[in-house]
This record gives sequence, structure tokens and C-alpha cells, in this order.
Amino acid sequence: MARNPETPQDRENKAIIKQRLNRLLLANHTTQAKLSDDTHIPRSTLTGYFKGTTTPNATNVAKLASFFGVNKGAIDPRYVQTGTTAVDLADDQPAVQYQGQPLSRAELQLVRRVLEKARQ
Repeated sequence: MARNPETPQDRENKAIIKQRLNRLLLANHTTQAKLSDDTHIPRSTLTGYFKGTTTPNATNVAKLASFFGVNKGAIDPRYVQTGTTAVDLADDQPAVQYQGQPLSRAELQLVRRVLEKARQ
């Protein structure tokens, strides 16, 4: 059975996912090897995501989002997040918003501290 031809949207999604994953990896000071070990996603599969040659399935998007502590839409544009909280990784610096307003660096540090305590 032949595969469906790749659409321009598919190519754009791969590029977006590649960019977002690479930024998240850098921002979290981690490696693809650690990501693979912690998520149980094979390294070869992750390589495809990080190179922009493949897109993750729903299960792997959820694993990646959980690992990085973000919503699925922060990794994969196919998952649109609605509500009062949104993460936009389109710019050089991730912008986290709450109720439509970007959080300041001080607010982000406070959120990180609260999450670190909650995970202990």
C-alpha cells in the first residue's frame, strides 16, 4: 500500500517540531540520549524528530511533553491548546502566557521553584 504524498503542511509541521525540540533540549540542558532513556523512545526515532524527517505519533508527543513539562502544543503544532495557559515557542525565547499575558522572568522562576518542590 502506497503512502500518502507529503503535503506542504506536513513539511512545515516537521520543521516546527524540529525547531521546538531542539530549543527545549538546549533550554533543559539535556541530551537526546537522556531523553531516549527517560521516555523509552528509541534514539533512532528521536533522531528523525530532531532532524525534521519524521513527526512523532500521539503517544510520543505525550511522552516528550511530559519529559519537558510542557503541553503537547508546545512541541507539535497539530495539538492546539486552548484555554488560559499557552506556550509559544515560535520566537527565540519561549514565551509563557497566563490569561493572555506573558509571564515575567521573575514569575517564570517562581513557577519553576514551585514545580521543583512539587516534584520532590
